[in-house]
Amino acid sequence: LYRQAGNADAQYQLGRLYFEGKGVMKNHDDALEWMQKAAQQKHAYAEFVLGSYAEQSGQIQEAINYYQRSAEQQFASAHAKLGFIYFNGTGIDKDIKQAEFHLREGTRLGHQTAKNYLVQLLAEQGDAENQFYYGQQLNKTLRQRTRSGQTMPDIFQPFTWYEKSALQGYAPAQNQLGFHYSSSDPELSFEWYTKAAQQGFGPAMWNL
Repeated sequence: LYRQAGNADAQYQLGRLYFEGKGVMKNHDDALEWMQKAAQQKHAYAEFVLGSYAEQSGQIQEAINYYQRSAEQQFASAHAKLGFIYFNGTGIDKDIKQAEFHLREGTRLGHQTAKNYLVQLLAEQGDAENQFYYGQQLNKTLRQRTRSGQTMPDIFQPFTWYEKSALQGYAPAQNQLGFHYSSSDPELSFEWYTKAAQQGFGPAMWNL
């Protein structure tokens, strides 16, 4: 029935069956053939799968072409993949403008990992708010790894980003530094809480 349908969704599903070996003998060549048939009919999922396959095979430009076609149909994961490739310079020159565009689109479409990478990108570009949120992300990762017995290469990374943000006057980051120094340096803690409180930041006013 899948073969007879000539329908892009059916072709995609048949390609998946061959990739996964569900109900049929696992066969990558047949899987790719059916995915390509679906992709020729602008099936966003099939285009994304072909992009992933090309990327894993080291064919980065071909991967970009497939991801681009999928992204043009508002497929969030394709925008995210393009963002990662341009941001990291995976097999190509880094392109921060392209990375930001695709990560913003992926974020708009609800892709959480694209959002996380966008925060990192904007933090590295000097945006105070995103420097704070990137510090929050790193702090969360640090806590998760600590609980599981893993380590981070640099346990001071979260603090570094809080400090960058606080020095630009971002009140939540200033409050975070106040908390950070509350035990080790009460005087410095008071200074940071005061800076945040002077901007009307409620938690800092409470902490004073």
